[in-house]
Amino acid sequence: PLRHGSRFGTRGERGILYAARELPTVFAEVAYYRLLFLEGTAALLSPIQVELTVFSFRIAAQRGVDLTVEPFHAFEKRISSPVSYADSQRLGLEMREAGVQACLYVSARARGRATNVAVFENVFRPPRPLDEERWTCTAARDRVEFRAQRLVGEEETHAYERGQFLVNGKLPAPAL
Repeated sequence: PLRHGSRFGTRGERGILYAARELPTVFAEVAYYRLLFLEGTAALLSPIQVELTVFSFRIAAQRGVDLTVEPFHAFEKRISSPVSYADSQRLGLEMREAGVQACLYVSARARGRATNVAVFENVFRPPRPLDEERWTCTAARDRVEFRAQRLVGEEETHAYERGQFLVNGKLPAPAL
């Protein structure tokens, strides 16, 4: 586990599935963590290329919370802070204690108030992914690019520059 847990969970709590509603949002989150990994080592690893599988799923939560709307919108900067998980972890504990199965929240990494989802309980319906797609992720210390692995159809890429994740000139690391 990460030293300081995750957005809505501490190191000592059961895992949470974090996902996003849109592909660019998923990739922004992954890009941030690839850059954080590269920043944490002096080894000459860059560029690193890995294959990823993107999948879609549905959930049927009986108890869900949308943290992107009022009254939670007023606390968005604290819930989705790019530098601290303190407030969101307290909220995560309260949601779990209240029986919340999943929540929507604003991504701290993607631009434009993109929506992420945190799934606390097994509420997947159907219980398996709906579809899958393979992507290649190439990460260097200043940029991360995702390229779809398609035999036919249009080429699709998404790229993220290190600068878009910086806060006060540094790459924040609230989980480390």
